Amino acid sequence: MAMDKIIADGTFGNSGEAGGLGSREALESKLDLLIATLEEHARNHRALLEAMERKKDAMVAGRIEEIAEVVGAERLAIEAIGESDRKRIPLTEEVGDAFGFSPGRRMRLLDLVQRVGERHREAILDLRDELRDLADAINRLNRLNRTLVLHSLEHVHIFLSLLKGADPEAKIYTKAGGGETSPGSILLDRRI
Repeated sequence: MAMDKIIADGTFGNSGEAGGLGSREALESKLDLLIATLEEHARNHRALLEAMERKKDAMVAGRIEEIAEVVGAERLAIEAIGESDRKRIPLTEEVGDAFGFSPGRRMRLLDLVQRVGERHREAILDLRDELRDLADAINRLNRLNRTLVLHSLEHVHIFLSLLKGADPEAKIYTKAGGGETSPGSILLDRRI
């Protein structure tokens, strides 16, 4: 439904109620604000992706100090994403109400693209594509970083086992083929 069809009587949504936007200018202003908020949301996601890339590089290179620094940057980016989302939700609800969405029904960007005028359509489509691409990249990088962390933990476990001199999970096999569960040392046998 085009915006011009919605404004046949000059009002949007529930104009008699507190939630109505009242005029075309008010709706366009809310759409501009929503687009600006979505652009901020995308910037925050790009910052998170950059921090995650830096963390991956630091993990691969074994730069422990940099990992701690980057985790702080990730935390700040996640907090900024949460803040921009807190701004986005009420704006989305107001715009959804203006376009006649039932309260509680989540309005997707595709729903919005189908209802806005040409002035806002391209910006919303671009933001939709960018946010989707960012989410996919963050998801892939998050899986990769998780794998890197697991590999690092396995190496630490092996290293500590070597230092300790025993691996609680290692077994020594006897001549009969059975296994003893508590070997004396996995590095070398000790004799005193």
